[in-house]
Amino acid sequence: MARAKLVSFFVALAYVEAGESGAFLPKTNNSIKSTVVQGSGISIASERRTQSESVEKLPDVIFIGDFLDMAGKEIAKQIAYIPARKYLDAVTGSSAFSVQMAGLASWCYDLDYFKSTWPNGWAGGWELVAEYVNDTESLVVPGHDVVALFAKDNKCAISFSGTHGLADWSTNFNAKTKVSLPECGLFHAHEGFFEVFLQFLLNEAWTDEFEPYLENNCSGGIYTVGHSQGAAVAEIFAACINAAGETLTLPDLVRWGKLVHAGGVRNTNVEVSGIYTLAGPAPAWTVLTNKLDPNGIFQGVRYFNQDAWSFDPVPWMTYPRGMKHAKYAAVKLNDHPEEYAAHTDDAVNVPRFPSFVPEIFQHLPPSYMQRLMKGTRKATLKIQRAWALPDRTNAPFNNPKPDPYVVVDAKNRIWGEVYRTETKKAATDPTWDESFVLEKYEPGDEVQVTVFDEQHPWGQDQKLGSVILKNFEPQGFEGWRPLYHGAWLKVAIFMSPVDF
Repeated sequence: MARAKLVSFFVALAYVEAGESGAFLPKTNNSIKSTVVQGSGISIASERRTQSESVEKLPDVIFIGDFLDMAGKEIAKQIAYIPARKYLDAVTGSSAFSVQMAGLASWCYDLDYFKSTWPNGWAGGWELVAEYVNDTESLVVPGHDVVALFAKDNKCAISFSGTHGLADWSTNFNAKTKVSLPECGLFHAHEGFFEVFLQFLLNEAWTDEFEPYLENNCSGGIYTVGHSQGAAVAEIFAACINAAGETLTLPDLVRWGKLVHAGGVRNTNVEVSGIYTLAGPAPAWTVLTNKLDPNGIFQGVRYFNQDAWSFDPVPWMTYPRGMKHAKYAAVKLNDHPEEYAAHTDDAVNVPRFPSFVPEIFQHLPPSYMQRLMKGTRKATLKIQRAWALPDRTNAPFNNPKPDPYVVVDAKNRIWGEVYRTETKKAATDPTWDESFVLEKYEPGDEVQVTVFDEQHPWGQDQKLGSVILKNFEPQGFEGWRPLYHGAWLKVAIFMSPVDF
């Protein structure tokens, strides 16, 4: 079914008129600084065609590249960014800090929605204060690296986006050369990931917006976060910044034989407190360490999805090449999460062994947010009481009063588990006060609560009414809901944290 939907989407997309080159760039508002970077890339993409040229030369390489790039970004939006929203919208200020950081890593792909939905702050106050978009030409299409700066009180998070179009794939595979920058303790790093880091620091966005804000407003801690490629860049950034001191001399950035940015000295008078990443490949052939910690360890954690049968292939792909992660904790997400302490050899190497089936959907932000939400909180439903349940109208052998009980399951999804209260005998105003932890509940689920009259042994149980609980995230719900025929049911559902 999923594959059929993707094929149908490709066909439909062929009829969509391509937007202008900036159509995918986040819009800005007065409270957010936004910088778009333009550089020179490979010559095949350095000049744009006119409409008449397009008609005469179709299909040409540039048009095909643009179309595939646009299609890839739109599909990513439909299968990755939009599905992640129901989990992100359920995160609160009381959610685990690691979950908030994972959320900020995911939001980097979906800044327009973030700004429109959370103008007063997300998860207790996280606001977008600056953003940088690099659309430097790479191969035959513009790149789309995004870096977002979020702030809450005196804490800040720098979020690096992952692969976001065809150009970013050229970054992912640009690993032939091992680059080093001894001034910031960086040795034998993946060239493509290093270039993303380098281009960000060489750009005026770092000098004019990011660095001054970080230096003056983030005394509570600065954290780097990212997903996929962005996770690798987050590790490089943290290690380099903490080793650099107040300034850092950067080399020229040359891509595909052309100068993109001239090198120079940049202010780096900030310190990274921790790293939180999702689905990241290893960024270097040497372990990146925290020069500000005596043990070289960063606060934080990196998450990777791996089940017994299937797994996210991206975090594993760099291990056979001998590449390693920065020195911080790692957690394998599955039904029984496993933690690897930061000081261990496992933390910089896992996952060492793949499962049987690589599953790319496990690599996407919705999969990571779903697992993190499930592992760090629980949904509890309490069936309290009913009032004015109807008498039996035709009960020659039974008591005219009902014997009510309540059944709980999902309305819009199959949980594979049904919850049931005890039966109250001959009660029109029964009290249960029974609670159930909804093990299979996910944000967006509609919880169906149905009252039945137990007729055993004289006939089939009769439905007395049901209520649907939905759209109660993240604050929960408690109160009376109508059944029918004047009957009411009092229920409560609330979310509580779990020690992950």
